[in-house]
Amino acid sequence: MDKAGGREENIRKTSGTDGLNRESEASILLHLIFNSRGDGVRTLALVADWRRGMPAELEVSGTQGDFEFVRLQDDRYQDVTLPDMGSGLRSGIEWRGRDAEHRKWRWVLGGRELYVLIPGNDIGLSGFVSAARLSLNQEHLVLATMSLQKDVLDALADAGCPEPLVLDQSYPGVPPGWLLFRRVRPTRAVPSRSERDILNALCPVADIKPQFAGGIRLESRTWLLGHPPRIQFAGQIEREFVVKIDGIEALLSDSQSYEAPGWDAEGTHELWFADQRVSYGLRGCKEEWQVWNAYDLGTGESICGAYCHHEQLGRRWKVRVPSQNPVLVGAEPGQIFICQPRQDLHTATGLALVPFEPVWALPRNPAHLDKRHARVVPVGAIEPVRQIRRTTRHRGRDRAIAEWSRVIADAGRKGLAVSTGNEQAIALWRSYRAEAKRLWKAMR
Repeated sequence: MDKAGGREENIRKTSGTDGLNRESEASILLHLIFNSRGDGVRTLALVADWRRGMPAELEVSGTQGDFEFVRLQDDRYQDVTLPDMGSGLRSGIEWRGRDAEHRKWRWVLGGRELYVLIPGNDIGLSGFVSAARLSLNQEHLVLATMSLQKDVLDALADAGCPEPLVLDQSYPGVPPGWLLFRRVRPTRAVPSRSERDILNALCPVADIKPQFAGGIRLESRTWLLGHPPRIQFAGQIEREFVVKIDGIEALLSDSQSYEAPGWDAEGTHELWFADQRVSYGLRGCKEEWQVWNAYDLGTGESICGAYCHHEQLGRRWKVRVPSQNPVLVGAEPGQIFICQPRQDLHTATGLALVPFEPVWALPRNPAHLDKRHARVVPVGAIEPVRQIRRTTRHRGRDRAIAEWSRVIADAGRKGLAVSTGNEQAIALWRSYRAEAKRLWKAMR
């Protein structure tokens, strides 16, 4: 058991005749989170340990199906939820995986009918995580099968717990056939029973253990400077209990945390209690991050974290496009953009982000349309066409210019009218048709 986090550890390596046959075994934690109102279990999942040398992503298989592991924190993968959690907890869980280098990995959670859970603060998880047994003067949860209800209540009474709140499967998130015991806070140490008695998990020992709650954890026992944890203790604490931090006696603060002068300063600190020593650290961070276009809004602005910055290059124009006229052309030959309307929306217009300022919206295949209804629609600024001279050939640019010329020429040959009666717009459309015709001849 990891004394700092109260976690059960199960590590074993078996070596075969070569590296391909070696298998590393790690443990699985049960992870429970209540919803924000506290009237239901939001998450009841399993967390597989990550160890040095394990891949960040791995496909695993087991009796409950196939899963994909994705490393979430320094020493664990993301939560995995089973379709039948109650059955898996009772019968046990085993997952096996093999990485690209053919190294084998195995995770095991032994099946049983009783689980003790403690706050996950000490290992950087919200909610509660499974532990080997109860600890004194600390809040717990107990998850047990219904057949153990009386035994659990008797054992909790022996440990000096007030009467717990017992929730059955009608409580959201509790597996069928199981009970969840809340408000479990033992106050008396209890000797262990026979060696293999499952109720030994409900026999707290008198050991005193530090608890680091809250703050912003950077890694293991290191927190962000300015956001230290609350230093508390679980176990059988006597009235003469003395705590020192860096050799200076620490006192209980209003937040029920032990503090001493300089306890939250940058650096490594030594915590002394009951003839034990534990270190923790606080580290500052430079607020310097590389900025990149994480989320490009397409309007010349992009977002990276909390920072919004302007981009001169790559600006896009937001245009409302008629659904019957998805082809947008700009003032410069070669500026052409074909919108792809969403098939699940049936609207007369749609919004598009275009890499140039469009002037006209044209039908896609004007030759096959009825010119009595189809129209050329001005959608942007009334901007004259920009005449260009082709001094060198460029396949991609020439193709775009040819397509720009073709769609304008096709609409002109069909005799499509401008949708507005504006004489300036009509005259502008004629100039675009003339330039398209000139370019089309020049490129043939």
